[in-house]
Amino acid sequence: MRIVFFSTTHGTNVNAIYEKIQELGHELALYVTTRGLPSMVTSNHLKAFEERIKDLHPNIPTLIINTIKGNLPAIITALQPDIGLVKRFAFRLNKTILSIPKYGFVNLHPSLLPKYRGPNPIGWQILNNEKFFGFTFHYMNTEYDTGRVILQGTRPLRPSDDFSSVYVQLPQILRENMATVFELMQKGYPGEIQNDDEHSYAPFFTLEERIIDWTKTAIEINCLIRATSVWNERNRHLTMDHLVRPALFKYDGKMIRPLKSIIVNPNKYDNSSELESRQLFIRDDTGDVKVGEITKQQTGELLVRTGDGQLLITDYESTE
Repeated sequence: MRIVFFSTTHGTNVNAIYEKIQELGHELALYVTTRGLPSMVTSNHLKAFEERIKDLHPNIPTLIINTIKGNLPAIITALQPDIGLVKRFAFRLNKTILSIPKYGFVNLHPSLLPKYRGPNPIGWQILNNEKFFGFTFHYMNTEYDTGRVILQGTRPLRPSDDFSSVYVQLPQILRENMATVFELMQKGYPGEIQNDDEHSYAPFFTLEERIIDWTKTAIEINCLIRATSVWNERNRHLTMDHLVRPALFKYDGKMIRPLKSIIVNPNKYDNSSELESRQLFIRDDTGDVKVGEITKQQTGELLVRTGDGQLLITDYESTE
């Protein structure tokens, strides 16, 4: 079968998907990607885009678009694709494009639809302290994340997982399930209708939601940090693709992005192995320590009083 692949994933992931398509005896007829929505593209987006595509395999036919209007439908039609495959794409595909592949378009969404529809399902599953994160392969229609379900599954959501550690599992999930999904589509499997009464929506976090409220529990704050910790120079391509914005708090007159934290209560949260190598300066009179009070450790880590205990910020960076 001939496959057209729409995505803004990193080039190394595209290469792995390309190899899997070939392994299954199919052909990647075209890879379609974009720099992002024109109204939102900045110099940082352009740098991230160059980073994202620099390692693309030279044999992958690639089309970079700024809009789905114009001659894109004609280009796709001329390829006579059997299946359209989508994994995170900046533009909403219209009815004309969706109707071109013989067996339709399939999208990989990282939740158990109809729960967590929308652009930030990973973040909200982490924020809600779910024990598993879901994934759904579904037929696409003109409304986001509402198409008939082809296949679903789950993976453990570990206490150490953050946005990026979940996100990087998606290409493997796609490769592992591609053969089954393609076979079901080729056989004409119609998929199961989603129950809209059970749906929930996962929008991007607002600024208000990202400002840390130290009166909350340590585990709630830890979940927020994990849900937003992709924002840093080491993962710039993830940041720009997903419009993920960081959790924030003020310290020493500066706004700080926390990237990693540990809950300081081994008996309750079973993180003693992470703490045993640290010599923390912890005040015994925690009842007199104000919520939000920050003690800087000799290591540079920040120990903060929360609504129910203490949280150690082990990795962070200034926004300035």
